[in-house]
Amino acid sequence: MPLALVLDTEISLGYPVSLQRNDTHELLETLYFKNQNQTDTQPWTTFDRIVEQKLQTCKQLQQNVLELTEKDFPDFDCNWEEAPITFSVIIELLKEDVVVLESSGNVSAAKLLGRFCNGNEAIATLTAEIVAKEQAYDPNQIKAEIVHIPESRTGNILKRPPLRLYEIPYLSHSGVSEAYQIGLDDLMVSIQNNTIILRSKKHNKIIVPCLSNAHNYASKSLPVYHFLCDLQGQNDKPIYSFDWGVLFSHYDHFPRVVYKKVILSKARWVVTADEISFLAQQSENVFFEVFSKWRTERELPQWVNWIQFDNTLLLDFDKEFGARLLINAVKKQPKIILEEFLFMENSAVSGAAQQTYTNQIILSFYKEKVT
Repeated sequence: MPLALVLDTEISLGYPVSLQRNDTHELLETLYFKNQNQTDTQPWTTFDRIVEQKLQTCKQLQQNVLELTEKDFPDFDCNWEEAPITFSVIIELLKEDVVVLESSGNVSAAKLLGRFCNGNEAIATLTAEIVAKEQAYDPNQIKAEIVHIPESRTGNILKRPPLRLYEIPYLSHSGVSEAYQIGLDDLMVSIQNNTIILRSKKHNKIIVPCLSNAHNYASKSLPVYHFLCDLQGQNDKPIYSFDWGVLFSHYDHFPRVVYKKVILSKARWVVTADEISFLAQQSENVFFEVFSKWRTERELPQWVNWIQFDNTLLLDFDKEFGARLLINAVKKQPKIILEEFLFMENSAVSGAAQQTYTNQIILSFYKEKVT
């Protein structure tokens, strides 16, 4: 079936399918019917139970570090055959060869690097090498870059030079010649063995759409763009990273998690507006004293990062200004996340005058095809 027809929200499935209504009458669009029988459930996995047991032991022993080993997860399945062809991880490097794993994995190592290609020749060369590895892994398929600008404010993330030989332009101008542009009217979609197949009529080849930037395309995007971006990771198993999962809604303090010399997760604290509402009621002359007492009870260090998605703000709780920032932050939302800051004297990256720096390092990997 033609892709544009299958994803039409008026006469066909749309995308994501589960979020679409079959009737688009303007009167019905103003109504919303909530299922009264809906209940919020939190399924617990074997991983959640193992980690909670480790967390409880850590708290009983009053330890600040939770250590994981292979023995904790005897049934862990590490199948690299299903991993993406290329992927990247972001790390921070501390002294004594300690690595902090900030994030790991995606469907392409080019995603984190694409936005930097215009300003750095070395990064552009590395990204070109990544793209070549992905195409060479299955030369019978065409890997085509998705070219789309959902809104102007995302231009700093989306901007990149032409990286692949073929492009799929969607409501945007392509950077390659017309002969290598694959239009939506050329794309046909089918399902074979529970796998979605996207094929070009003109080239008679399978098309794998690729997005070589870190745009959060799942948020308020058009159905065609959303579908093409999702299709890139079909049948790929994401690279594992540590996550507190369901436990995050049951505890308000989480220790640092380590595996050998790798920090999988920094220590975190969840602070709610209700918890510190009493601080806003304190007079000016006693506010910082009361705050410091509360901070001691919560075992908060001097330096913490306020975490909001991928944004961070460093707070110094030895200064009243830092305490005031915390109070103002929690006023605007029901809870915030604080994370330990590790770079005061512990960074392995330093300048000529031995000044230490925070750092983020991107490592890119690819897998060889087994023949």
